[in-house]
Amino acid sequence: MIEIKQKQIIIDGKPELLMVGEIHYFRTPRDQWGNRIEQLKESGCNAVSSYIPWVVHEELYGDIDLEGRQFPEHDLKAFIDLANDHDLYFFVRPGPFIMAEMKNDGIPYWLYEKYPEVIPIT
Repeated sequence: MIEIKQKQIIIDGKPELLMVGEIHYFRTPRDQWGNRIEQLKESGCNAVSSYIPWVVHEELYGDIDLEGRQFPEHDLKAFIDLANDHDLYFFVRPGPFIMAEMKNDGIPYWLYEKYPEVIPIT
């Protein structure tokens, strides 16, 4: 259970100071995930965060890939499991807009074709 009490983060009844590093699993070759996570831990982090880019996981309408069918780096569950195996908390940073130098700010292009009313104006 996670709570915030008196400006402290409490996880399972104990105060935690979270030191979070960012690893973009979808940009990192899968065979380097473990090394990057180890480097993150060596730097003093106890948590890892990552964007979850919609455009990466559903580039084509209805073809959702969270298991790495198309590219092994898209296996979100495997990355989260690896973080857990290294005793790291995982912070999910979902979109829809993630910016992060992603094409179309992380939004799949089909969205604007299928739903033109959602095109942002500013």
